[in-house]
Amino acid sequence: MWGNVTTNHNMDIRFDGGACRGYGFSLPVATFTRGSFGISIILLYNTIEVFSMKMLTTQLSGLLDRIATNNEDAIEETARLLAQATVGEGRIIIAAFGEYEAVSTVATKGHNAFQRAVMFEDGLAIDAADRVWILTPSVDDERVVNLARQLDDAFIPFAVVAPEKEDGQELYSEAMTFISTGLLKGLLPGENGERIVEPHGLSALFIYEAVKLAYDDMLVDFA
Repeated sequence: MWGNVTTNHNMDIRFDGGACRGYGFSLPVATFTRGSFGISIILLYNTIEVFSMKMLTTQLSGLLDRIATNNEDAIEETARLLAQATVGEGRIIIAAFGEYEAVSTVATKGHNAFQRAVMFEDGLAIDAADRVWILTPSVDDERVVNLARQLDDAFIPFAVVAPEKEDGQELYSEAMTFISTGLLKGLLPGENGERIVEPHGLSALFIYEAVKLAYDDMLVDFA
């Protein structure tokens, strides 16, 4: 992943960069001498750590940019749907599952929380004036599918955030609005060829902030 570390009989170390060029940058070639061997290894690993962070930052920036670009209309539609509850007499019910549960706390108890927002829990009575926001890392989660069916049967509009959306998918078909994170695999390559780093929680929180911005703007217009 990071290139090769080679040594010669004089304990010189050469780090051959370039393995990261696919990410828009490359590691420098650095040669260290025997007399500074210990410090050299530390510097080498510090260099790797710095570029690891650069890779992560680059990939995260790209992910968030794709979410914003690909879901611009859906973000506005979701904000409008949730604002209906606030302008009326309903509540915003946050039904977040798995790694998306962090949104529940931010949306109901954070300093930038929705008005009259509550966390979903089993047995919660949901009225026609309420609006529900489902956030799930898996569209096949049985709890999510059952909740969506109940809402659809009761004609209660709801919005969804999930990694993917496909025509014919039950959750996608029943939702009033659907925001896709597009996060279907890890952002970075692992040492054994696998993909690592799947920031589902971070992507969901980014979507929350984007929706909340649009929501606040709409409430100003209603005022």
